[in-house]
Amino acid sequence: MMKILCLLVILANLYVLLWEYRQGAFSAPPKQTAQLTVTGTEPIILLNEKNPVVGNQNATGNKQH
Repeated sequence: MMKILCLLVILANLYVLLWEYRQGAFSAPPKQTAQLTVTGTEPIILLNEKNPVVGNQNATGNKQH
């Protein structure tokens, strides 16, 4: 009985493996060269990208001691 059950499990696993292979699960995904952009959105700009901080200053521009 256990031999038959084991054989059925192995056959089921092979069936699923071959089905996934035929569906393309193991192939490399297509390369996307362009980034997807959503219209109507603004880009995110960090504070230090917009105004580079010079010296030891915080976000308000006051020097820290």
